[in-house]
Amino acid sequence: MKVLHLAANLTEDIAINLVNCSILFVVIGRKDIFMSKQITTAVWGTAPWSSELLTLDGDVGRGRASADARDSLVDKEQELFYELLNSQAITTHNNGQLSWPDYLRPIAKLADGFEGDPDTGSVTRWFDTNTFYRQPVISGELSLRDELAWSALIAGELSDNYELTLLSPFAFSELSGSRGTDPQEKLQHVVGLYSQLFGQLESAGVGKVLLFEPYAPYHQVGVFGAEVLSKTIDQLAEEHPSIDISLYLGYGDPSDIARVLAENKFLDGIGWDIAKTNGQFTVPELSQKRFIAGLVDSSNTHIDQDSGLVDMAEDLVVQINSEEITLTHSVELEHVPPAYAYKKVEQLGRLASNFAQGGTK
Repeated sequence: MKVLHLAANLTEDIAINLVNCSILFVVIGRKDIFMSKQITTAVWGTAPWSSELLTLDGDVGRGRASADARDSLVDKEQELFYELLNSQAITTHNNGQLSWPDYLRPIAKLADGFEGDPDTGSVTRWFDTNTFYRQPVISGELSLRDELAWSALIAGELSDNYELTLLSPFAFSELSGSRGTDPQEKLQHVVGLYSQLFGQLESAGVGKVLLFEPYAPYHQVGVFGAEVLSKTIDQLAEEHPSIDISLYLGYGDPSDIARVLAENKFLDGIGWDIAKTNGQFTVPELSQKRFIAGLVDSSNTHIDQDSGLVDMAEDLVVQINSEEITLTHSVELEHVPPAYAYKKVEQLGRLASNFAQGGTK
Protein backbone atom coordinates (compact mmCIF):
# COMPACT_ATOMS: atom_id res chain seq x y z
CA MET A 1 0.00 0.00 0.00
CA LYS A 2 2.85 2.39 0.84
CA VAL A 3 4.36 1.76 -2.58
CA LEU A 4 1.01 2.47 -4.25
CA HIS A 5 0.58 5.73 -2.26
CA LEU A 6 4.12 6.80 -3.21
CA ALA A 7 3.47 6.14 -6.87
CA ALA A 8 0.23 8.10 -6.72
CA ASN A 9 1.97 11.07 -5.07
CA LEU A 10 4.75 11.03 -7.68
CA THR A 11 2.17 10.96 -10.49
CA GLU A 12 0.34 13.94 -8.93
CA ASP A 13 3.60 15.89 -8.54
CA ILE A 14 4.55 15.23 -12.15
CA ALA A 15 1.10 16.35 -13.33
CA ILE A 16 1.30 19.59 -11.30
CA ASN A 17 4.78 20.30 -12.66
CA LEU A 18 3.57 19.70 -16.23
CA VAL A 19 0.68 22.14 -15.71
CA ASN A 20 3.03 24.75 -14.24
CA CYS A 21 5.42 24.31 -17.16
CA SER A 22 2.53 24.68 -19.60
CA ILE A 23 1.39 27.90 -17.91
CA LEU A 24 4.94 29.23 -17.94
CA PHE A 25 5.27 28.34 -21.63
CA VAL A 26 2.02 30.14 -22.47
CA VAL A 27 3.01 33.26 -20.48
CA ILE A 28 6.47 33.38 -22.08
CA GLY A 29 4.95 32.78 -25.50
CA ARG A 30 2.41 35.54 -25.02
CA LYS A 31 5.12 37.90 -23.77
CA ASP A 32 7.10 37.21 -26.94
CA ILE A 33 4.03 38.12 -29.02
CA PHE A 34 3.48 41.35 -27.07
CA MET A 35 7.11 42.38 -27.29
CA SER A 36 7.13 41.74 -31.05
CA LYS A 37 4.22 44.15 -31.62
CA GLN A 38 4.20 47.90 -31.32
CA ILE A 39 1.53 48.89 -28.80
CA THR A 40 0.53 52.55 -29.04
CA THR A 41 -2.29 54.74 -27.73
CA ALA A 42 -4.49 57.40 -29.29
CA VAL A 43 -6.98 60.03 -28.16
CA TRP A 44 -9.20 61.36 -30.92
CA GLY A 45 -12.38 63.36 -31.40
CA THR A 46 -13.69 66.20 -29.28
CA ALA A 47 -13.01 66.33 -25.55
CA PRO A 48 -15.77 67.37 -23.11
CA TRP A 49 -16.41 70.87 -21.84
CA SER A 50 -16.71 71.61 -18.15
CA SER A 51 -20.09 72.68 -16.75
CA GLU A 52 -18.62 76.15 -16.32
CA LEU A 53 -17.72 76.34 -20.00
CA LEU A 54 -21.11 74.98 -21.10
CA THR A 55 -22.86 77.65 -19.02
CA LEU A 56 -20.61 80.39 -20.34
CA ASP A 57 -21.20 79.29 -23.93
CA GLY A 58 -24.93 79.45 -23.34
CA ASP A 59 -24.55 82.95 -21.91
CA VAL A 60 -22.63 84.00 -25.02
CA GLY A 61 -25.53 82.82 -27.16
CA ARG A 62 -27.95 84.88 -25.04
CA GLY A 63 -25.75 87.95 -25.14
CA ARG A 64 -24.91 87.76 -21.43
CA ALA A 65 -21.20 87.05 -21.85
CA SER A 66 -18.48 87.82 -24.37
CA ALA A 67 -17.06 85.34 -26.87
CA ASP A 68 -13.60 86.37 -25.71
CA ALA A 69 -14.36 85.16 -22.17
CA ARG A 70 -15.56 81.83 -23.53
CA ASP A 71 -12.56 81.44 -25.83
CA SER A 72 -10.21 82.19 -22.94
CA LEU A 73 -11.78 79.40 -20.88
CA VAL A 74 -11.61 77.04 -23.89
CA ASP A 75 -7.86 77.73 -24.12
CA LYS A 76 -7.45 77.05 -20.40
CA GLU A 77 -9.28 73.71 -20.54
CA GLN A 78 -7.42 72.85 -23.75
CA GLU A 79 -4.11 73.30 -21.93
CA LEU A 80 -5.22 71.12 -19.01
CA PHE A 81 -6.26 68.35 -21.40
CA TYR A 82 -2.98 68.64 -23.28
CA GLU A 83 -1.08 68.24 -19.99
CA LEU A 84 -3.10 65.09 -19.28
CA LEU A 85 -2.22 63.60 -22.69
CA ASN A 86 1.47 64.25 -22.10
CA SER A 87 1.39 62.84 -18.57
CA GLN A 88 -0.04 59.57 -19.91
CA ALA A 89 2.42 59.48 -22.85
CA ILE A 90 -0.43 59.16 -25.37
CA THR A 91 1.20 58.32 -28.70
CA THR A 92 -1.07 60.25 -31.08
CA HIS A 93 -3.73 62.83 -30.28
CA ASN A 94 -5.41 66.00 -31.53
CA ASN A 95 -4.96 68.03 -28.31
CA GLY A 96 -8.68 67.53 -27.64
CA GLN A 97 -10.14 69.90 -30.27
CA LEU A 98 -12.11 71.65 -27.51
CA SER A 99 -12.81 74.65 -29.75
CA TRP A 100 -14.94 72.47 -32.05
CA PRO A 101 -18.68 72.73 -31.24
CA ASP A 102 -19.34 69.76 -33.55
CA TYR A 103 -17.62 68.02 -36.48
CA LEU A 104 -19.28 69.91 -39.34
CA ARG A 105 -19.63 73.55 -38.38
CA PRO A 106 -15.92 74.46 -38.10
CA ILE A 107 -15.35 73.31 -41.68
CA ALA A 108 -18.58 74.79 -43.04
CA LYS A 109 -17.64 78.21 -41.59
CA LEU A 110 -14.46 78.24 -43.69
CA ALA A 111 -16.02 77.58 -47.07
CA ASP A 112 -18.28 79.07 -49.73
CA GLY A 113 -21.07 76.89 -51.11
CA PHE A 114 -23.00 76.40 -47.87
CA GLU A 115 -26.38 78.03 -47.51
CA GLY A 116 -26.76 80.70 -44.83
CA ASP A 117 -24.81 80.96 -41.58
CA PRO A 118 -23.52 77.57 -40.30
CA ASP A 119 -23.94 78.86 -36.72
CA THR A 120 -27.70 79.11 -37.24
CA GLY A 121 -28.24 75.78 -39.00
CA SER A 122 -30.93 73.34 -37.93
CA VAL A 123 -30.18 71.72 -34.56
CA THR A 124 -29.98 67.98 -35.24
CA ARG A 125 -29.49 65.03 -32.89
CA TRP A 126 -26.11 63.31 -33.15
CA PHE A 127 -27.23 59.71 -33.78
CA ASP A 128 -28.70 58.16 -30.60
CA THR A 129 -26.79 60.37 -28.14
CA ASN A 130 -27.83 63.36 -26.07
CA THR A 131 -25.62 65.68 -28.12
CA PHE A 132 -26.57 67.78 -31.14
CA TYR A 133 -24.99 69.49 -34.13
CA ARG A 134 -25.89 72.32 -36.48
CA GLN A 135 -26.68 70.81 -39.88
CA PRO A 136 -25.00 72.68 -42.76
CA VAL A 137 -26.83 72.88 -46.08
CA ILE A 138 -24.81 72.41 -49.28
CA SER A 139 -26.08 74.51 -52.17
CA GLY A 140 -23.30 74.07 -54.72
CA GLU A 141 -19.59 73.59 -55.25
CA LEU A 142 -17.60 74.09 -52.06
CA SER A 143 -14.35 76.04 -51.78
CA LEU A 144 -12.18 77.31 -48.94
CA ARG A 145 -12.13 81.10 -48.69
CA ASP A 146 -8.68 81.48 -47.19
CA GLU A 147 -5.27 79.92 -47.85
CA LEU A 148 -4.80 79.66 -44.07
CA ALA A 149 -8.21 78.14 -43.38
CA TRP A 150 -6.53 75.03 -41.92
CA SER A 151 -5.18 77.03 -38.95
CA ALA A 152 -8.72 77.59 -37.59
CA LEU A 153 -9.10 73.82 -37.22
CA ILE A 154 -5.90 73.09 -35.32
CA ALA A 155 -6.16 72.99 -31.54
CA GLY A 156 -2.91 73.84 -29.78
CA GLU A 157 0.54 73.39 -31.26
CA LEU A 158 1.54 70.92 -33.95
CA SER A 159 3.89 68.14 -32.86
CA ASP A 160 5.04 64.73 -34.04
CA ASN A 161 2.19 63.27 -31.94
CA TYR A 162 -0.48 65.37 -33.60
CA GLU A 163 -3.27 63.56 -35.49
CA LEU A 164 -6.19 65.73 -36.55
CA THR A 165 -9.65 64.19 -36.26
CA LEU A 166 -12.04 64.94 -39.11
CA LEU A 167 -15.43 63.49 -39.88
CA SER A 168 -15.07 61.32 -42.97
CA PRO A 169 -16.20 63.06 -46.18
CA PHE A 170 -18.79 60.30 -46.62
CA ALA A 171 -20.30 60.99 -43.19
CA PHE A 172 -20.02 64.77 -43.66
CA SER A 173 -22.01 64.51 -46.89
CA GLU A 174 -24.67 62.23 -45.43
CA LEU A 175 -25.13 64.38 -42.33
CA SER A 176 -25.42 67.62 -44.31
CA GLY A 177 -28.54 68.94 -45.94
CA SER A 178 -28.61 69.99 -49.60
CA ARG A 179 -30.35 72.41 -51.88
CA GLY A 180 -30.34 71.79 -55.63
CA THR A 181 -27.75 68.97 -55.55
CA ASP A 182 -28.29 65.22 -55.74
CA PRO A 183 -26.53 62.87 -53.26
CA GLN A 184 -23.70 61.98 -55.65
CA GLU A 185 -22.99 65.64 -56.48
CA LYS A 186 -23.13 66.54 -52.80
CA LEU A 187 -20.54 63.89 -51.96
CA GLN A 188 -18.22 65.07 -54.73
CA HIS A 189 -18.54 68.66 -53.49
CA VAL A 190 -17.51 67.51 -50.01
CA VAL A 191 -14.60 65.41 -51.28
CA GLY A 192 -13.42 68.39 -53.32
CA LEU A 193 -13.54 70.59 -50.22
CA TYR A 194 -11.64 68.00 -48.19
CA SER A 195 -9.00 67.78 -50.92
CA GLN A 196 -8.45 71.53 -50.68
CA LEU A 197 -8.20 71.26 -46.90
CA PHE A 198 -5.78 68.31 -47.10
CA GLY A 199 -3.61 70.36 -49.44
CA GLN A 200 -3.39 73.12 -46.83
CA LEU A 201 -2.72 70.63 -44.04
CA GLU A 202 -0.01 69.01 -46.13
CA SER A 203 1.71 72.36 -46.68
CA ALA A 204 1.46 73.15 -42.97
CA GLY A 205 3.22 69.92 -42.03
CA VAL A 206 0.26 67.95 -40.66
CA GLY A 207 1.23 64.35 -41.34
CA LYS A 208 -1.63 62.36 -39.78
CA VAL A 209 -5.41 62.55 -40.09
CA LEU A 210 -7.92 60.21 -38.48
CA LEU A 211 -11.24 60.10 -40.30
CA PHE A 212 -14.13 59.33 -37.96
CA GLU A 213 -16.93 57.37 -39.69
CA PRO A 214 -20.06 57.01 -37.54
CA TYR A 215 -22.69 57.15 -40.30
CA ALA A 216 -21.85 53.99 -42.23
CA PRO A 217 -21.93 51.55 -39.26
CA TYR A 218 -24.96 53.22 -37.65
CA HIS A 219 -27.03 53.03 -40.82
CA GLN A 220 -25.54 49.72 -41.99
CA VAL A 221 -24.74 50.97 -45.48
CA GLY A 222 -23.46 47.53 -46.53
CA VAL A 223 -20.78 46.64 -49.04
CA PHE A 224 -21.89 49.19 -51.65
CA GLY A 225 -21.77 52.07 -49.16
CA ALA A 226 -18.41 50.85 -47.87
CA GLU A 227 -17.02 50.87 -51.40
CA VAL A 228 -18.21 54.46 -51.90
CA LEU A 229 -16.52 55.42 -48.63
CA SER A 230 -13.34 53.64 -49.73
CA LYS A 231 -13.25 55.54 -53.04
CA THR A 232 -13.38 58.90 -51.23
CA ILE A 233 -10.33 57.83 -49.22
CA ASP A 234 -8.58 56.72 -52.42
CA GLN A 235 -9.05 60.16 -53.93
CA LEU A 236 -7.72 62.03 -50.89
CA ALA A 237 -4.76 59.70 -50.47
CA GLU A 238 -3.76 59.81 -54.13
CA GLU A 239 -3.88 63.61 -54.20
CA HIS A 240 -2.11 64.04 -50.83
CA PRO A 241 0.30 61.13 -50.37
CA SER A 242 2.31 62.70 -47.52
CA ILE A 243 -0.64 62.51 -45.12
CA ASP A 244 -1.20 59.18 -43.33
CA ILE A 245 -4.95 58.54 -43.28
CA SER A 246 -6.58 56.26 -40.73
CA LEU A 247 -10.26 55.39 -40.31
CA TYR A 248 -12.24 54.78 -37.13
CA LEU A 249 -15.72 53.23 -37.36
CA GLY A 250 -18.20 54.00 -34.60
CA TYR A 251 -21.84 53.70 -33.52
CA GLY A 252 -22.65 50.31 -34.98
CA ASP A 253 -21.60 46.90 -36.26
CA PRO A 254 -18.47 47.43 -38.41
CA SER A 255 -18.42 43.96 -39.99
CA ASP A 256 -19.14 44.49 -43.70
CA ILE A 257 -17.57 47.94 -43.79
CA ALA A 258 -14.38 46.83 -42.07
CA ARG A 259 -13.89 43.91 -44.44
CA VAL A 260 -14.09 46.24 -47.45
CA LEU A 261 -11.93 49.00 -45.96
CA ALA A 262 -9.30 46.55 -44.68
CA GLU A 263 -8.41 46.01 -48.34
CA ASN A 264 -7.94 49.72 -49.02
CA LYS A 265 -4.25 50.04 -49.90
CA PHE A 266 -4.07 53.71 -48.91
CA LEU A 267 -5.28 53.44 -45.32
CA ASP A 268 -2.54 53.60 -42.70
CA GLY A 269 -4.84 52.23 -40.00
CA ILE A 270 -8.39 51.09 -39.35
CA GLY A 271 -10.32 50.38 -36.18
CA TRP A 272 -13.64 50.35 -34.40
CA ASP A 273 -15.51 50.18 -31.11
CA ILE A 274 -14.26 46.97 -29.47
CA ALA A 275 -16.16 47.83 -26.28
CA LYS A 276 -19.47 47.62 -28.17
CA THR A 277 -18.71 44.46 -30.13
CA ASN A 278 -17.06 42.79 -27.10
CA GLY A 279 -14.39 41.53 -29.45
CA GLN A 280 -16.95 39.20 -31.09
CA PHE A 281 -15.87 39.99 -34.60
CA THR A 282 -13.09 38.33 -36.54
CA VAL A 283 -10.60 40.98 -37.55
CA PRO A 284 -9.76 40.87 -41.27
CA GLU A 285 -6.21 40.69 -42.63
CA LEU A 286 -4.39 43.81 -41.44
CA SER A 287 -0.71 42.95 -41.70
CA GLN A 288 0.14 46.23 -43.44
CA LYS A 289 -2.10 48.46 -41.30
CA ARG A 290 -2.23 49.44 -37.67
CA PHE A 291 -5.32 48.26 -35.82
CA ILE A 292 -7.09 50.93 -33.74
CA ALA A 293 -8.89 49.16 -30.90
CA GLY A 294 -11.64 51.16 -29.19
CA LEU A 295 -11.15 49.26 -25.97
CA VAL A 296 -11.95 51.76 -23.19
CA ASP A 297 -15.70 52.34 -23.12
CA SER A 298 -16.21 56.11 -23.25
CA SER A 299 -19.96 56.03 -23.89
CA ASN A 300 -20.74 56.23 -20.17
CA THR A 301 -19.21 57.08 -16.79
CA HIS A 302 -18.59 53.47 -15.72
CA ILE A 303 -14.90 52.69 -15.23
CA ASP A 304 -14.08 49.09 -16.15
CA GLN A 305 -11.56 47.10 -14.16
CA ASP A 306 -8.11 47.28 -15.70
CA SER A 307 -7.75 43.50 -15.43
CA GLY A 308 -10.78 42.84 -17.64
CA LEU A 309 -9.53 45.23 -20.30
CA VAL A 310 -6.06 43.68 -20.15
CA ASP A 311 -7.60 40.23 -20.76
CA MET A 312 -9.54 41.54 -23.76
CA ALA A 313 -6.52 43.40 -25.10
CA GLU A 314 -4.28 40.36 -24.73
CA ASP A 315 -6.72 38.26 -26.75
CA LEU A 316 -6.75 40.96 -29.45
CA VAL A 317 -2.97 41.20 -29.53
CA VAL A 318 -2.68 37.44 -29.97
CA GLN A 319 -5.30 37.12 -32.74
CA ILE A 320 -4.52 40.28 -34.75
CA ASN A 321 -1.73 40.02 -37.30
CA SER A 322 -1.06 43.77 -37.41
CA GLU A 323 2.41 44.82 -36.30
CA GLU A 324 1.01 47.93 -34.58
CA ILE A 325 -2.02 47.98 -32.31
CA THR A 326 -3.32 51.31 -31.11
CA LEU A 327 -5.42 51.27 -27.95
CA THR A 328 -8.04 54.02 -27.73
CA HIS A 329 -11.47 54.93 -26.36
CA SER A 330 -14.66 53.62 -27.96
CA VAL A 331 -16.46 56.87 -28.86
CA GLU A 332 -15.80 60.60 -28.46
CA LEU A 333 -14.85 61.58 -24.91
CA GLU A 334 -17.31 64.50 -25.04
CA HIS A 335 -20.11 62.11 -24.05
CA VAL A 336 -18.86 61.94 -20.45
CA PRO A 337 -18.03 64.73 -17.95
CA PRO A 338 -14.38 65.89 -17.90
CA ALA A 339 -13.54 64.06 -14.65
CA TYR A 340 -14.53 60.72 -16.21
CA ALA A 341 -12.88 61.53 -19.54
CA TYR A 342 -9.65 62.14 -17.64
CA LYS A 343 -10.00 58.77 -15.87
CA LYS A 344 -10.48 56.97 -19.18
CA VAL A 345 -7.38 58.61 -20.68
CA GLU A 346 -5.43 57.61 -17.57
CA GLN A 347 -6.69 54.04 -18.04
CA LEU A 348 -5.31 54.06 -21.58
CA GLY A 349 -1.96 55.13 -20.16
CA ARG A 350 -1.98 52.26 -17.66
CA LEU A 351 -2.88 49.71 -20.33
CA ALA A 352 -0.04 50.87 -22.55
CA SER A 353 2.36 50.66 -19.62
CA ASN A 354 1.21 47.11 -18.94
CA PHE A 355 1.92 45.99 -22.49
CA ALA A 356 5.27 47.77 -22.53
CA GLN A 357 6.24 45.36 -19.74
CA GLY A 358 5.21 42.32 -21.74
CA GLY A 359 1.48 42.15 -21.25
CA THR A 360 1.29 40.33 -17.93
CA LYS A 361 -1.06 41.73 -15.27
